[in-house]
Amino acid sequence: LAPALAGFLLLAAPPAAAAAEAAAAGGGEGLFVRLLGHPALTALGADSFEVYIFQRPVHDAFTLCFDMDAPQAFVAYVLTLWCFASLYAQYLQAPVSSWLKERTKGWAAAAGP
Repeated sequence: LAPALAGFLLLAAPPAAAAAEAAAAGGGEGLFVRLLGHPALTALGADSFEVYIFQRPVHDAFTLCFDMDAPQAFVAYVLTLWCFASLYAQYLQAPVSSWLKERTKGWAAAAGP
């Protein structure tokens, strides 16, 4: 780890732990919980795995087509990545997952102990 990053993590950990503790102690009704539970943030979190999976291929495609040093290209990359990941999760991954679960739900019972 770079020394600057290590220092940042050492400084950021106590406030993050205190905020998590305050959220838990407040019974889930505190400002921190309401902020992190905002629909916009939960929508972003719902597609975060797909963003993780697609970030490299989308970045490579953008690098071939655009100058990634330009701020406009970076903004377009981020927006494209999140839109693509969201559309993939909603229209491809979710239906395929449901279809597979429906077709294989009896397999565990048939396998026995």
